[in-house]
Amino acid sequence: CLEGHADCRRGCRPPTHAQLLLQTDLFEVAVAAGVAAPTSTNMATKRFFTVGYEHTTLPGLIAGLQEAGVKRIIDTRDVANSRRAGFSKKLLAASLDEEGIGYIHLRPLGTPKAGREANRAGRMDEFRRIYEASFMRPEAQLALLEAEELIRAQPTALLCFCGDGAKCHRNRISEALETK
Repeated sequence: CLEGHADCRRGCRPPTHAQLLLQTDLFEVAVAAGVAAPTSTNMATKRFFTVGYEHTTLPGLIAGLQEAGVKRIIDTRDVANSRRAGFSKKLLAASLDEEGIGYIHLRPLGTPKAGREANRAGRMDEFRRIYEASFMRPEAQLALLEAEELIRAQPTALLCFCGDGAKCHRNRISEALETK
């Protein structure tokens, strides 16, 4: 339910897709015209979101993307495979395409295996150190420039698994995009 009751027996209404996305931090508005003020004049034409699919299904994700007006997903996972139904690269891309949402995988923006392991274990300082080193590589910086161009072209969401944006590498990518 929207009140956060784990096993809701209070008769609360189930959340809509958009409410579920907001409730679980699935969508964090990084920069959106009319929602958050751009951080610079260069950002005025950018609109992007970040998405973690940890707490949703593929139909829920698609509904939330459509409701937010997202036209493209940038998959920021290092490995675009998933044990979650529908979230592996080929099936995700095909499902999004059927709904008129583009898909691109920018692997260089992903978190290396050692970083993912540190994150899962709660070693956040180690995770951030590992990701920052990976993020500073030339290929990651080129991918960041590509992401910036894609975001300028149409409303876009950065995607990975993590449902908590504060603990995710998407946060670092968003910070870099906001300064461009």
